[in-house]
Amino acid sequence: MAAHWAESLESLQFWKYIRLSSADIDLILSTCSKLKTFAISCPQELIVKLGQDKRLGLDAWNPHEDHGNVVTWACLELENLEVMFLDNFDSIATGNPNSNGASGPTDNSNQQEQAIANGIESIYRKLGCLTRLRRIRVGWQNIHGVFPKRKSLDMSIESGLKHMGRLKNLETLDLRDIYSAGIGQDEVEWMAENWPKLWEIKGLFHKPKRDLFGRECGLDDEVEEPMHSPHADDAPHFQWLKCRRPNIMIC
Repeated sequence: MAAHWAESLESLQFWKYIRLSSADIDLILSTCSKLKTFAISCPQELIVKLGQDKRLGLDAWNPHEDHGNVVTWACLELENLEVMFLDNFDSIATGNPNSNGASGPTDNSNQQEQAIANGIESIYRKLGCLTRLRRIRVGWQNIHGVFPKRKSLDMSIESGLKHMGRLKNLETLDLRDIYSAGIGQDEVEWMAENWPKLWEIKGLFHKPKRDLFGRECGLDDEVEEPMHSPHADDAPHFQWLKCRRPNIMIC
């Protein structure tokens, strides 16, 4: 299908019960140059292979190497991207793709955590090349439940937000599918400087208080209860952002 419609396909959406391999996803993103909307739920195998899957260009990278010539996807006209990465943390920690969530971390869990971190940063490096993006909804979900102590996708500078500075057309950042947003004062200052058209940040309504206030107000890491308030922008760093962008919507 991708080969047949590669030169004309502009919108492609796969719902949650559709699963494609990393090779299929790579084929679509590498050949459909006119694609403007792409929405898909990725299989857990995509995340498991982030450390070595050269086909997707999401291989672990060396920060001391020159990455000025990043190999981009072909869909450089993409304006609306919605991707949910479904992940089994236990299979990553144990190396067993059939893990049912009962196994705990093994001796190589630290190595696996680093591989995940490298893969996550590589995701952001690839996203940073899609300079026409206007709306992005990117998520990370563990199919066996939530393990907030493990490394996961977030919007912190450390995870890779810094690689998305070229998205000058970005208007909407949708974080509903990310458990921990990882946004603090450094991140909102970065957004204000790098995303001049940003007017909406969605998905903060049910984030844990620790995520919204922790780094700025010193809340204990063990605080897990949701904020359950429509006023996510009560957090001091979001108040700062609203002062800079009075019309921005934070919800």
